[in-house]
Amino acid sequence: LLSYAAKLKDNPPARSVLIAASSGHAQTLKGFREMIWSIAARSRVQRDMAKDLKKNVKHAKNMIAALEKATFIENSLTVPGEDDPAALLMEALSDREKTEVDRIARRLMALRMEKKGDASRAEIQALADDRFLLRKLSWRTDLDNLSDQEIGALRKLVPMALQDHRTVLNDAQRQSRLLKSGKAFRSVAKSKEIAAAVSFHLSSHGQGIG
Repeated sequence: LLSYAAKLKDNPPARSVLIAASSGHAQTLKGFREMIWSIAARSRVQRDMAKDLKKNVKHAKNMIAALEKATFIENSLTVPGEDDPAALLMEALSDREKTEVDRIARRLMALRMEKKGDASRAEIQALADDRFLLRKLSWRTDLDNLSDQEIGALRKLVPMALQDHRTVLNDAQRQSRLLKSGKAFRSVAKSKEIAAAVSFHLSSHGQGIG
């Protein structure tokens, strides 16, 4: 592709030529479709996407800040300086609580189908207790007067929820960068009238032209 670009530079055609490499050929030309979308999508759609991603970034940062500052004080989990720390923390922990309940439920189902004796029954009971504890936490309206078991569960949940929100933040920031890059490509491509598109299937090392 670079060799072709060099030849075009040495022998300029009558029309401008934009050379772009895309991935995802085996995924229904995913990269090429994304490239075309960045040109063809309505500006309003792209603006709405940028707005939603900005909102997601802000929300994830708020959740991360709350979880990083979360502190156990006299059997309560709180965020110093927040007007309603319980609501903030319960929102930050909600998805991870559901994920853990689902994970335990799947493990319980597998164990109950195996029926391997006393050891299995003991593990089933322990998992059932853990699941019920997590459900009780999700039913709470505050995080005061926590039992030792609830504190233990929250100590495990907080770092997992923190990692979840960091993943969400990284993904939203990555999508924002990609959208910004797509908009830059759009401004270049739309400054000209596209007369033709020629594709070389480089990944297959074929000689064909699309």
